[in-house]
Amino acid sequence: MQNCLESDAETILLTDWNCPEIVDREKQLEEIKNIINMLISEKLPPLTYVYGASGSGKTFVIKRVFENEMNNIRKYLPMFKFYYINCREFGVPSIHLFWVSLAMQLKEYLPLFSKYLNQIIGNFPLRGWTTDDYKNVLKELVKEKKLSILVVLDEVDKLEGFEDLIYQLRGFNEDLEPYIGISAIFISNKIKLLSSLSKSSFDRIGIKIHFTSYGVEDLFKILKVHAEYALKKGSYSDEALLAIAKKVFEVSNSAREAKITLYNLAKMSKDKLDLSLIEKAFSETKKDLLTEEILTRPLHHKITLLSVIEFHKRTAKVPDDRGLFRYTIIPTKANIYKVYQELCSMLQESPKSYRAFFDIINELDRYGLVKTEIQSLGKARGVTTLIKPVETVELLEPIVKKAIGIV
Repeated sequence: MQNCLESDAETILLTDWNCPEIVDREKQLEEIKNIINMLISEKLPPLTYVYGASGSGKTFVIKRVFENEMNNIRKYLPMFKFYYINCREFGVPSIHLFWVSLAMQLKEYLPLFSKYLNQIIGNFPLRGWTTDDYKNVLKELVKEKKLSILVVLDEVDKLEGFEDLIYQLRGFNEDLEPYIGISAIFISNKIKLLSSLSKSSFDRIGIKIHFTSYGVEDLFKILKVHAEYALKKGSYSDEALLAIAKKVFEVSNSAREAKITLYNLAKMSKDKLDLSLIEKAFSETKKDLLTEEILTRPLHHKITLLSVIEFHKRTAKVPDDRGLFRYTIIPTKANIYKVYQELCSMLQESPKSYRAFFDIINELDRYGLVKTEIQSLGKARGVTTLIKPVETVELLEPIVKKAIGIV
């Protein structure tokens, strides 16, 4: 007895597989085609902001359209370059590392970098060059080679200084011909990031494209296309795929979560998808996604997350005289910082300052790994910020410990 997966199912269901069908994205396809039309009119498009819920097809659709149109674009812009960069890949998601990453995409021109700097370089240093060094060398390279560069910058809501990057990119192109320079398509899960910009920055983003969330029927269609390629014939049914779509839709609208759940269910099932295992498969999906997110975090982010978990293991909620629950010890940043210091000592790591720890908590909140909640503790005790794990201690603790290397 074998599971329902074909040999290449992992690639099809767990990676950015080039699916042959795009489901329910006609309006967005039309808007992206307008960007293509600008390029074939020999004009670099304005900055573009693409937003929508996680798993709504933003990255897949953009990559797919440009892959299909690349030869057509290069008939009109022979030196067109298309790069995809994800802010998740930056150790610290900063503007500086954006420019470093962009330079690394252009390694084929390394001899020219050496010429502009009057020194022979074999690689791009992560330290020693300032952001302006990278920008200045890239500017010379763009002008000499007449490069038209479009960067897709994904998960831009995780980038520190997003508004400054908007100014820098617009300033980069100011004295260049319309068809050369650097433009960007920013991808974000959050509309709030766009609305938080100043009016001048907002106006500098010339195109805004909204990816609406998938419905149950959309998720079902996406699963059906992927099942055709990833699962053995006869191992799945419309009933099973619709049940997965409905289960995922209860919690999110994410096509990615639906595909991972299909993979987990097929891995658990024998011969045919077992509907009784859908709940278990979805739990595994949540664990997989959390593991992926935690593994990409720097070490002290992981230790900080473990300190939040450890603090909540040590504390309990007790009812007060009104029947409401209160914490025996309040899970504030200051109290959790003490646990963080203990863990650093145990791991023989120098603890970050309280200020740096405070910033890490905010980062973990932004990445959806902890929840911060402002709460009033009464007139005498004022208002404070409580820190909670995003999932149960039982689910998170083994994942974080494994990511740190604690057996």
